Amino acid sequence: MNKQYTIGVSSGLFGAAQPEERIAYAGISQKAFYGALKGVEFTQIDLESVTEFKEPGLQEKIKRLKQLGIRFGIHGESYAMGGREVPLRLDSAIMDDYKRSHERLLDSLKGAGEIGAEYFLLHASESLPFLLLWREFQPFDLVDIWGRPFKDFLEQEKDWVFDWILNQDFIKNMRDIPDMGYFKQRIMERMMLQGKKEFSEKDLKDIELKAKEEVKEHIMRLVSSNTQTYGAERLAYYITAKWMERNKDPLWINIAGENNTIEDKEFREKHEDKWVPAVASKYIWGHFNPETCPSGQIYDDPKQLLEIYKLYFVFETGMAMKGYEKLMRLSRPLHMIYLSKQIPSKYFGVTMDFEHMLGADIDPEQEIKEIPDGMASFVKVLHLGWPISLQPAHMPIPAGSDQQLYIYKRLYELRKKGFKSGYLIFERGGGKDPIQKSIGVLRKIVEYLEKDTPPDKLPDDFFGVGETSMHSFRRQWNIVFEHAFDPLKGLITHPEEEHTFLGKAALGRGKRPEEWKKEELR
Repeated sequence: MNKQYTIGVSSGLFGAAQPEERIAYAGISQKAFYGALKGVEFTQIDLESVTEFKEPGLQEKIKRLKQLGIRFGIHGESYAMGGREVPLRLDSAIMDDYKRSHERLLDSLKGAGEIGAEYFLLHASESLPFLLLWREFQPFDLVDIWGRPFKDFLEQEKDWVFDWILNQDFIKNMRDIPDMGYFKQRIMERMMLQGKKEFSEKDLKDIELKAKEEVKEHIMRLVSSNTQTYGAERLAYYITAKWMERNKDPLWINIAGENNTIEDKEFREKHEDKWVPAVASKYIWGHFNPETCPSGQIYDDPKQLLEIYKLYFVFETGMAMKGYEKLMRLSRPLHMIYLSKQIPSKYFGVTMDFEHMLGADIDPEQEIKEIPDGMASFVKVLHLGWPISLQPAHMPIPAGSDQQLYIYKRLYELRKKGFKSGYLIFERGGGKDPIQKSIGVLRKIVEYLEKDTPPDKLPDDFFGVGETSMHSFRRQWNIVFEHAFDPLKGLITHPEEEHTFLGKAALGRGKRPEEWKKEELR
C-alpha cells in the first residue's frame, strides 16, 4: 500500500547548537542529512538565512543526497530562528517592509525550488499585533495590498473613501490626520483677511467644499511622505477593511463576517481577532496576486516559481507574543485555509502546529471542528510533538502516552475532514537525544490512521503493547498487583505474608520462600 503520510524530522539550528555540534548544522546540505540519521527519509530544513542558498557547491551536494533517497522541505526564516527583526512581513502596509519582504520571498522560493525542496513553510504573521501599533513609530509611506503607493489606491477609490474617512472619529483621532473644522477655520480666516465680514449660506457651502478638497490634498501628501507618527499602518488597515467590506470580499465574509462593519465600535475594538486577520490575509493575498493590480503589475509573481518547481507554499501559525496571544494579526489555521482557497494555485496550503496554536490560545480540537468538511485537504503539514502551550518546547512524544492519543485524535478528526495525505514532522528540541522514541510513535499513528481506526478502537499495539510484548506487559501488571499494598506494611495488625495464595500452597508442599519468589512470574 502506498503511504499517504510522510514522516520527517526538523533539522535544528546552527545558531542553537553547541560548539562541538555545529558541524552538523553548517549549511543546508548538512542539515538535509539529519533525517537520514534518525531513520526517516524526510527532513524539514530550518532556514536561518536566505544566504544559506549561496553555500558553495550546494547543488552538487544536494544531488548526491537525492541519490540516497533523501527528501526535504524548507522552514523559512522567522523571528524564532534568531535575529532582531522579522525577515518577512507579508502583512505589512509599510512601503519599505512590503518591498523588502516581497524581494526576500522571491529569493527564498527560488532558492528552495532550485535545490528541489517539496515545500516552503512560512509563519503567516510575526508582525506586531494591531493593538500595539499605537506605540510603534512608523512612516506614513503606506502601500495598498498590491504594494502600490497608498495615494494611488485613494485616488482609485476617491468617489467614497474621503467622505468615509472624514466621518470616522476613530480615524480623525489618529495623530496627524486632519480635522475638517481646522481647515474650515483656516479658509474663513483667509476670507476675513480679504475683507469678508459676513458669510452667507452659499459661502458656508463653498467653504465646506474647499475644506474637503484641502483635507484630501493633505491626506494624499501625508500617505506618501516619510512623516513619522505612532501607528501609521492603522490608517491603511482601517481603510482596507472598509474597502473589503464594501466589495463583499470573500476573505472579509469568511473571516470577519459578512454582516460586520468596521464602523461598529464594539466589533472594531472587541473583535480584532476577526477583522485584523481578514485585512492581514488580504495583504498576503496581494503579494501572491500581483497581476490583479488595477493600475498594472508592480512586482514579480511568486506563483510562477511555485509552478515551475512544483513547490508547495504553506502558512503556519507563528509563536504568539506573551500577553497578546489571541491578537496576533494572522494565527488561526482556519483563516489561512480561507486565504489559501482564494489564491488561484494548487500549490498553497497550511501547516498546523498544535504547540504554536496552544501558545496562541487556539484550541486545536475546536479549530478542527470549525473547518468545513473537505477543506482540511488544504492542510499539508503537521508539526508534531508533546502538545504544550509553552514554546518553543519541541518535546518528544512518549510511547503509550496521553500525548500520543491526543495527537492521534486530532489527526483522525482532520482526516475525516479531508486531510488524506501530507507531512508529519516531529520538530526536535535540544538535548542528547532530541528524537527519543517519537519517530516510532509517529509510525504507529500513521499505521492506524491509514486504516481509519477510530480512537476508541485503537488496539494495545498502538500504545506499544503488541503481541510480542503482551507477556512482558502481563508480568509487569502482576508485579504491580502483587505489591499494591506494600506501602501498608507495618501499619496493620493482621499477620503479614510475603507470598500469594498460590505461594502459600507451594510452601505447604515444602517449597522454600525464595524458590517461590523466583518462579512466581515465569
